[in-house]
This record gives sequence, C-alpha cells and structure tokens, in this order.
Amino acid sequence: MVRHPAARPIPGFARISLFESTADSRYNALAMELKRRFTRGFQFIAAYTFSDTSDNRPDQTMVVVGADDAKGLQNNLDINSDWGRSDLDIRNRFVLSPVYEIGVVQKDNAFAKHVLSNWTFSGIITVQSGFAYSALIAGDANRDGNPSTDRVPGTRRNGFTSPRIYVFDTRVTKTFKFGENYSVSLLAEAFNLFNRSNIATVNTGRYGIASTSALALTNPAPSTPFGGPRTFLGERQVQLGVRFEF
Repeated sequence: MVRHPAARPIPGFARISLFESTADSRYNALAMELKRRFTRGFQFIAAYTFSDTSDNRPDQTMVVVGADDAKGLQNNLDINSDWGRSDLDIRNRFVLSPVYEIGVVQKDNAFAKHVLSNWTFSGIITVQSGFAYSALIAGDANRDGNPSTDRVPGTRRNGFTSPRIYVFDTRVTKTFKFGENYSVSLLAEAFNLFNRSNIATVNTGRYGIASTSALALTNPAPSTPFGGPRTFLGERQVQLGVRFEF
C-alpha cells in the first residue's frame, strides 16, 4: 500500500475530488432460459445466468464527502490497482417460477367438488452467489483523506464473497365461482417462506489503525469479526388477501 505524504499539496484543502471519464468495465455472461407453456394446468420459466463482471470502480455518485467515501478508489493516482470484481458481480444466479392450476374436479359429492376445485399454486425460487467485498483497514492507512477504501496489503478489491442466497416465495389461491360472471379468490402469500437468514452485507474491516501516523494494525472487535453478517435480506413475511371479480 502506498502511503501519501502527511502534508497536503494545496494548503487549506484536505481532499480535492476530480471526476473524469477514465473508468473501464467488462461483462461476460452465459444466459439460458427454459419455458414450458401452460399445458395440463402446469407452466414454468427457469433462467440461469453465469457471468463475470470486472471494473475499476466507476461510480459517478460519489459526491458527498463522508457518506459516499466507500465508493472511491484506494489510490486515485493508480486507477488500475482497483481493477477487480465489480460490486455488481453475481457469478451464478438461478430463478425458477412454476405455476400449477387445478381446475374443476369432477366429483359426485358437491362439497368435495367445491373444496378440491379451482386451486392455483405458484412461486419464485431464487438461488444465487453471494456479494463481493474487500478486506479493509478501518482508518486512513494510506493518508489520502478517505478512511473507507484502504485494503489490506496483498488482497485484491472484492476478493471475498458472502454466503449464497436462497429465497423461496410462494402463493396459494383458492377461487370460488358464482354463476358465469362472479368469483371470489382467497390469497395466501409468503415471502422467504423458510425464513432463511440470507446475508446482505458483512463486516469488511479486517484490521484497524489508530491514526494516520500509526503503522501498527489492530484486530476488529469480537462483536464485529471480519466476514461476519452485518445486515440481512427480508425476513419471512406472510400476507392474506381477498379478490372479488365481476
């Protein structure tokens, strides 16, 4: 890691932001999709994407000092040193959306016919790779005025990946028909049905530094270990609804 001089080149200015069109990015992907049209009450769409996204962090939204510091480069004088996996890189992603519909069931018993008929089961199953993140040093280790972008020496930008994500959303619909023009549908929907703890962000601080003049690194607090979960995607949610059609 290159450490900048403690003295600023222009007195009175701690940091000067320069925006220019010098960023590079590369996206390669293989996308496959399989569809079954609605036949015998069943249809589905399955999609899989294998991709690789690399860049040197082009982010034109870094405008607020402090709030947007993490969007910057480690070394603005060496843009290519930040070349690596993009923040948007999702290596594998699979989505399956099935729909199964039970129409009118022919039964001699009228009650059984009403109970078993007109059900619809659907869902969306998502399985994907985790998100990319870097091993950072908490504090302005390289003395460039930005304390949120300094990586651990010997590590690449976004060289780590959070755990895989599994989400299962589902819907069950029961429809009651009255005559030819009226129907009432009872809906039950569940998001993240199995209440899986899908990690959205992790602790990226591998070490800390006491001040810009210090050279010794410190370990993170036991309560915030490097790579440990920080925030999660949505918890399980269930909702009920009624729909009247006429």
